[in-house]
Amino acid sequence: MKFISVLLLGFFTFFMSCRELPEQINSPFQGNWSGDYQGAENGTLTFKITPEGNIVGSKISTSKNYSEEFLGYIFADGEFSCNTRNGFLFKGKITDVNAKTYS
Repeated sequence: MKFISVLLLGFFTFFMSCRELPEQINSPFQGNWSGDYQGAENGTLTFKITPEGNIVGSKISTSKNYSEEFLGYIFADGEFSCNTRNGFLFKGKITDVNAKTYS
């Protein structure tokens, strides 16, 4: 059973990102953020970036009238990637660490 668990973890790690997650101790992007998104649906995002670069937040779809939580990671250069349990995936880049909003 341990072999299967490790194997599944390996597949999960591979599909999450091909980019290695560098260790961050004090991310310049830490704090609370908010913004809008547009695409197949429209809405707003609010999330918190931890000192380690982890992202925890929620999206509110104004076009489909529901909300859902997401998790992600931000790299030292500001690029981030997040996804929900239902497969909603979004990527972006924060270029201004002082803005605390993005679009």
